Amino acid sequence: MLARGLAGAERNRMRLASWLASFKALHQKAKQEQLSDEERLSYQAARDELAAALLAAQRVQAKPGQSPRKALRAARALQVAIDRDGETFRALTLDLSAGGFGALFARTPPIGEKLKATLRLPGGGSVTCAAHIVGVVPQGGASRVACSFEGISAEDQEKLELLVFDTVLEQMKLE
Repeated sequence: MLARGLAGAERNRMRLASWLASFKALHQKAKQEQLSDEERLSYQAARDELAAALLAAQRVQAKPGQSPRKALRAARALQVAIDRDGETFRALTLDLSAGGFGALFARTPPIGEKLKATLRLPGGGSVTCAAHIVGVVPQGGASRVACSFEGISAEDQEKLELLVFDTVLEQMKLE
């Protein structure tokens, strides 16, 4: 009986590896904007499926009405320029999602404060968007600050979703 259980686990692992390889191929095509309409629908459904599984594993829930792929956060360091009331400073993100980011700030801002964030993307390019502070946790002489994007364009949101899934795929060991 144990042998059958081990064989079943191996089959499941192989199915997962095959699914991830197929997803990775679609992801690469999406980054190159080479998906057909049918592939785009399959890819978006697969992104939601993977994001939902990862959120469940992290014991995190998407907000009501939010798709799992928009809620998925990945640990990713990006340079970000923060403009708070005309004062600009630089920081590094700790994590990123299509809906916002977390970063360490030297000074503690108030929750609700509005700012402008410009994230430098790998390979060049950037995303600039209004944001507001939704969480602050003091850490030593700094604060871990959670920011939520406001009015982000669909194009910039897609760039961030692709980057989040790039990060997730890099962190998973696909053999």
